[in-house]
Amino acid sequence: MHKNKEFDILNNAGKSITDRLEAEFPPRDEKEKEKIFSMSERKFNIKTNGHNSFDEHTVSGVEVYKRPVWQSFIGIAAAFAVVAGGITGGAFAMKRFRNTPVASSESEDNTQRRIAPFGDFAELDYKLQKTDPDSIQKIIVNDEENPDRFIPLYAVTDISQEKRQKLADFFNNFDYDSAPAANVEYKYFGTSKAEFEDYKENSEIEDDMPSFQSCVDNEVRRICFIDLRGKIDEGDLKNPCVLSYDRFRYTEQDGQLLLEKGSFSTISWMVDYEYFKNTINGILNADDDTADKPLSNVTDSFGDFAAYDFFIPDVTKEKKMIVKKEDIAYWINNGDVIPQDKRQQIEDLFNCQYWNRVDLPEKTDVYAMGTLCFVACDDQEFRIITLDPTESILIYDHFEYEDITDENGNVIHQAKNGGKDTVEAYALEYEYFREKLYEILGDSCPVDLSPDSPDDDEEKIDSFTDLRFFIDREWGYGIEGQPVDYSQLDINVSSSNSQGEREDATFTYISYNDIISVDKKLRISELLGKYDWKPGEMGPGIPNSMIYLTSKSDNDYISMRFASLESTGQTLICFDQAGFKIWNDMYIFAEPKRNYSFLDESYYYVTDNAEVISKLLEILSEPDPEISASLNFPLLSPNYPTDCLLTSDEESSEKVLTEKDKKFVRDLIYKNSWSFVAIEPNADTEADISRTGSDYIMLKSEKKPDSPVICIETISDKTCIFEYTLKKTDGKLILTNGKSYQCHDNSIIEQIKKYFSK
Repeated sequence: MHKNKEFDILNNAGKSITDRLEAEFPPRDEKEKEKIFSMSERKFNIKTNGHNSFDEHTVSGVEVYKRPVWQSFIGIAAAFAVVAGGITGGAFAMKRFRNTPVASSESEDNTQRRIAPFGDFAELDYKLQKTDPDSIQKIIVNDEENPDRFIPLYAVTDISQEKRQKLADFFNNFDYDSAPAANVEYKYFGTSKAEFEDYKENSEIEDDMPSFQSCVDNEVRRICFIDLRGKIDEGDLKNPCVLSYDRFRYTEQDGQLLLEKGSFSTISWMVDYEYFKNTINGILNADDDTADKPLSNVTDSFGDFAAYDFFIPDVTKEKKMIVKKEDIAYWINNGDVIPQDKRQQIEDLFNCQYWNRVDLPEKTDVYAMGTLCFVACDDQEFRIITLDPTESILIYDHFEYEDITDENGNVIHQAKNGGKDTVEAYALEYEYFREKLYEILGDSCPVDLSPDSPDDDEEKIDSFTDLRFFIDREWGYGIEGQPVDYSQLDINVSSSNSQGEREDATFTYISYNDIISVDKKLRISELLGKYDWKPGEMGPGIPNSMIYLTSKSDNDYISMRFASLESTGQTLICFDQAGFKIWNDMYIFAEPKRNYSFLDESYYYVTDNAEVISKLLEILSEPDPEISASLNFPLLSPNYPTDCLLTSDEESSEKVLTEKDKKFVRDLIYKNSWSFVAIEPNADTEADISRTGSDYIMLKSEKKPDSPVICIETISDKTCIFEYTLKKTDGKLILTNGKSYQCHDNSIIEQIKKYFSK
């Protein structure tokens, strides 16, 4: 199926809406109008050509692309990384490696080659920049305000072709996130000069991060790195650094080098400083005759994993051996030896990176702290690799042993010479490593490596009919022909070709400010769930939309446009999705974090029913239900002693709510729209707090018996909350002063039960 994922909600907006936008946001002149048209045309071409990312360039054609050994595992499972000086940063960096699928026997020769956005390093004659200030040539910048301004042209040293190719492989297979412009020479980073007053002087820039320069026919290309550690907070990137790509031309005149006017350009991307520094230095410092060998510093320890019969001890099986070292003993359970092919994959996983050696934590029992370990034991040597999620370290120990028999007749493998100084510890990002091991070992591993069950809003939503994607988000709406209140969302995009030339564009989205109430969201989801929706293919002629729904979170945007297909009697929904991140008050394109996989199949869904839009208009046009101002339950307040009684058809159970429990229930209730329902004033009833026969939840306080009691129950496909005062009369518990509220979300009790069942 051809996927035409056109994002812009304005492409097929009704004329009344586009006329209003045109009046409010006119181009200043013909030049700007032409620029906007050009950007829109470029945007359309980018999308219809099937690009998946705006910061990567794919070279078409058939080519066998053989990666070096050190990187071979990346193509299998986006290999794990541990980085000197930056544990989490290393994992972030390797997650950003392009996870190219393993080629089948049919398609192996048709692998598309990736190119870094600043061009192919191996093809552009890059050399290593020298940092010697005496060897710098000055390229004069004709700047009237600053006549002494110049760009340095550095002396360089050659890089062997083998190393250049390895660097190219490394650069080409990283997914880059655009960053604001940055430049080493002018000491700036961002969008305004004021932001860079405290930027490091050249003399303070660490010279252990290499920079590269290519100069061919007076055209200079430069790749350098700007260390921003401690200067900005870049989320899960612990060692922020800007990879800056400069490109300019110069001429020679009267013995001087002069910058060619208008030729200087800079493009920047965020990378992990420690990860890039260690990988680049590892390649540059290696001997040329090791170009096809693994890039690893653990090949002499646990890097030869496949050579030994490693197994994972299974706690469900009996003890296999006792191993003692100094005053520590391992009690090792039996386990199945890991198959050779999987051991080889784990070895590749280990050997794809440099590992950062760290000290063992003080007062930590090295041999008892891992939840996952690999053990190999032959007639002479014992080996164990332990993964510690608490300290984020990998521990490798190995030693020769001799057999002794203790006083109970047990044969013990006793370390020779006490086994001193045999332990090695390395920084580890446990969660990412667990994920990669699960991909290799699957459910056959005796230790549960499967990911924890995610929260509902993080789960993969495969089907459009799974309407959690609609219920869990906040939506605004606009109706064709009616006044609309909206805000504008501009997302900046940069794209580059194989020569590193940059193209910038800004995509504009509309976010409606009239928010749909929770009550109406539930009714709309119920309405949409009644119909059979199928993916559709649309040509260029999409009809005008009647209803527009938009949802903007802190990292993504989704819109739904509803249109009638009069020729077929169908209703069409056109989806639109874009991910972004916020940088210096700008929105920059990024991959959406929410996993709505049904949008991978199509952005268009149709149903044979023609009444959807009219029914949807009825719901949106209704006034929202009156919300009682008294919806404030003390039992859900922080630090209030609250007990919860859960009942079902056959049993009841009681528990004291923690602050976390109360927050869950409080958020679940307060996010809904509740309407007040009157109760007869004399409706005092005897309380039966142990009844069964239906699902309901009672919130009360044993420590504060005079507090109101809350009962939550599902009645007639609605959730109802009854609030009463509990009093004791003639030995009976009486519910009085009742209040009642209801909402259309009938899943509240099930969600609470599911929460407490965990």
